[in-house]
Amino acid sequence: GQIARDIEAGVAGTLRIGFTESASYSPVVTQALKAHRDAWPAVALVLEEAVSDALAESVAQGRLDLAFVRPPIQARLPLHIDPLGGEPLVAAMAREHPLARRASVALGELAGEDFIFRRRITGIQVSVQAACREAGFSPRIAQQAPQLSAVINLVAASLGIAIVPACMGVVRPDRVAFVPLDGLAL
Repeated sequence: GQIARDIEAGVAGTLRIGFTESASYSPVVTQALKAHRDAWPAVALVLEEAVSDALAESVAQGRLDLAFVRPPIQARLPLHIDPLGGEPLVAAMAREHPLARRASVALGELAGEDFIFRRRITGIQVSVQAACREAGFSPRIAQQAPQLSAVINLVAASLGIAIVPACMGVVRPDRVAFVPLDGLAL
């Protein structure tokens, strides 16, 4: 019938999409979801949030149709990855922090700071820790939080700093400064 033809033509059915927590804040992702909804309103979206490696595995095993992930992907899977463009990383710090008014900061200048990370290992966290080692230090992890939004709230409480994608600048701008990092991007 018509329903089967619509599904075969891609104008009906279900699309299973995964995304990382930070990717859900990215304008690229929200614009893509909106454009899809506008173009194919009869296609139901089933959304799932997880870390990049888990999402990549779900795509490889057919549980998801596609995923918006952050590099690096640790798992070696037979996937086709289309980069959506790099996003700068920023240092999130309480507005009262001495570096908060700077136009930018070098990662090495943060060597003595208390860092706040996610409790579970993410691709961004792996990249940040590697970049810190390249800058000559190992980050001192003072706090861990279950979600990236909670990390930002701990930064707002002056419990430490965090390195996050620039798109997170929409979370708590009243209490948190998002200072660009010299030469560090996803």
